[in-house]
Amino acid sequence: MSVFTRSDWPEAGLPGAIGTRGPAAHGQPDWLDETRVGALLLRWVATTDAFESALYHLPVVTARVEMEGPDAATLLGAGEAARDEFLSWTRGCLAAIPWPACYLMAKVVRGGLLHDALAGHAFEEVERRSLYRTPVGDLVAPSPASSGLVFTTMADLEPDVHDRYREEMLEICAEAFEHGHSRHFHDSFLLARASGLDYIRGAMRLNVDHVAPGFFLLAIDPAHDRLSAFSVVGSKRGLAEETFTQLLTGVRREYRGQGVYQGLTGLLKRVLPREGVLVNATHADNAAMEAAYRRSGRIHVSDTVVLRRVFSQSRNAS
Repeated sequence: MSVFTRSDWPEAGLPGAIGTRGPAAHGQPDWLDETRVGALLLRWVATTDAFESALYHLPVVTARVEMEGPDAATLLGAGEAARDEFLSWTRGCLAAIPWPACYLMAKVVRGGLLHDALAGHAFEEVERRSLYRTPVGDLVAPSPASSGLVFTTMADLEPDVHDRYREEMLEICAEAFEHGHSRHFHDSFLLARASGLDYIRGAMRLNVDHVAPGFFLLAIDPAHDRLSAFSVVGSKRGLAEETFTQLLTGVRREYRGQGVYQGLTGLLKRVLPREGVLVNATHADNAAMEAAYRRSGRIHVSDTVVLRRVFSQSRNAS
């Protein structure tokens, strides 16, 4: 049985850098190239993000490299021994593929082969991320401070209030993400095309269209008849274990520091299957969220960086 790794393994929800299988493929990639280096099969995969491409009026393409080998020792050893061949092959992929005008990005583990290959070819670092992967049954959800809040899912509420709470979630987004941490708030190329808040609002509308009501987690303040916080949960398909992720979470400013995130974690633990796995990502400079993750028992697995290069019609990078 062959073993497998991919350059974005923490982001994909895999339990470690090397496994016997990767996530099942969904749809066809836009570009794919394969080569063999000794006992290794190397595969370059690039896919276009439809949502971000529409938002920024330019194809936003995510690239990754997959490697397969007969065993872990060969995969690791050959990977290091074949570094020069790998760098040459990656350089060839970047030169040979007829890239259109696009924003080409990769989420990679710092110091990995693809990180080093791209960093040497006009790719810029635009984001630093921390990845957590935690069995749902191991989440720590101490009782939140007595706040009078009600923690529930959208599915547990009468349908006639759903639209109202969706609108309140957008209000919370405008407040909670006034200053964001992701590349959407800091990459000057993206900011020239759309604000970070435009990205958040668009992502939230996408969640409303595609996420089931039972995966909208709400913290309601009945005393003031309003929503104080929310979290939207999604699933990562094609993995050996049921794997979930929190797509977007927001808390109103006046409710911060009152155990609201603990309450949402407790609700999360009740809603998701105990044998499932929760994958979370935050940003290296988001100290408040990192602290909340530690308090809730979330397990840090790796750090990644986002590298990007912009191709113009003339193939000059920006």
